[in-house]
Amino acid sequence: MTDLQQLSPEPAAPSGALATPLAARRRLRSRRWHRIERIEHEKDSGRFFDVTVGFYDDGLAGEIFIDPVADHGRITFKVGSEIEGEIDNQAELASRLLQFGIRPAQLTHFCTPGTLLRAAIDVAERLETTREGLCPEQPLAAVRDLTQAWTGRPLE
Repeated sequence: MTDLQQLSPEPAAPSGALATPLAARRRLRSRRWHRIERIEHEKDSGRFFDVTVGFYDDGLAGEIFIDPVADHGRITFKVGSEIEGEIDNQAELASRLLQFGIRPAQLTHFCTPGTLLRAAIDVAERLETTREGLCPEQPLAAVRDLTQAWTGRPLE
């Protein structure tokens, strides 16, 4: 046995392996509370996006969607374009990180300020820290009652 083996009783992790395992992915319910906020990317650019943040029952952000807003019939970029795919991929990656327990405040350290993704994560962070993502139970109870009255079935 070499001196190095005596100093490290556990074998080293294989190259590229994580030092600590990730937390289990926390999945969102099919029906969940969400907030939509319109932001302008790059001040005075006229390019607006709707940022949708989905929440868990405890008010923590669990997903982010970024969608362009049409301006007088003109969309910021073409549907199906490469940039739309990149924005979708970035939002999907941020959503997965949220579901694995990384909070929006932590994600901001890895995003360049001034980018669209950073602006969307800032929205999620603000909504999560101010607890605006919590569903007010009273209005939801009223919706459940109305739905049951109209359909004769409870809202699932």
